[in-house]
Amino acid sequence: MKNVIWLSMLVIFGMSCSPTTKMVNKKDIDPTWIVGKWKRVDKDNFEKWVKLNETEYLGVAYSNNSGNVEIEENLRIFKREKSWIYEVKHKQNEFKPVEFVWTPSPAANLRFVNANNDFPQVVSYIQNPNGNLTAKISSLDDVKKEYFEFNKVFVQ
Repeated sequence: MKNVIWLSMLVIFGMSCSPTTKMVNKKDIDPTWIVGKWKRVDKDNFEKWVKLNETEYLGVAYSNNSGNVEIEENLRIFKREKSWIYEVKHKQNEFKPVEFVWTPSPAANLRFVNANNDFPQVVSYIQNPNGNLTAKISSLDDVKKEYFEFNKVFVQ
């Protein structure tokens, strides 16, 4: 009988000490804050985002050197079934689409992952408290990473 009581106490104690699973960011993403024109702090490079509807946003990354505008990337954030996708078509990849899937992160408002891509494997957009934007591209293990700081451009 002592063994049964002891075993019961062990099971109850083990269940109460087991880690609980917590959902990070339970609700759907809201990329509306990214809409607008953003200028890189250190270059004449821009990203411009528009909202097409509740589940699709289009962006373009371009440079404006000496008055010559050159498209670097065509960007898209959209919902496919239950997943949010970040699609990038970069000029270095002949504008072929590469997709990243939204993965919740407490460190980034928008974080998208494609473990099969050479580099980057993670694309993150962080809305800073001052209203500016930090874009980060990185390897999955975060060893290789690059940051891009943007200020919002207000056009009147």
